Amino acid sequence: MIHVRQLLHKCTLDWTPVSEVWPNVFIGDKQTAMDRVRLKEMGVTHILNAAAVKKRLNMLLGKPSTQQKRSVLN
Repeated sequence: MIHVRQLLHKCTLDWTPVSEVWPNVFIGDKQTAMDRVRLKEMGVTHILNAAAVKKRLNMLLGKPSTQQKRSVLN
């Protein structure tokens, strides 16, 4: 058990608001994406916002909205 604990401790990564996941490809949080000075220092030229609003996500996943459910029931 001690050996497993030591291995797990070695594998832990420190949390940072931005990480380079591939050469010149970063994943970061909202604050980092809005920090133009830091982005320029990192050489970032483009940002992809992969966040989805819940309503929009349900539509993209093909789930009916609350309004659609009501009309089906009536």
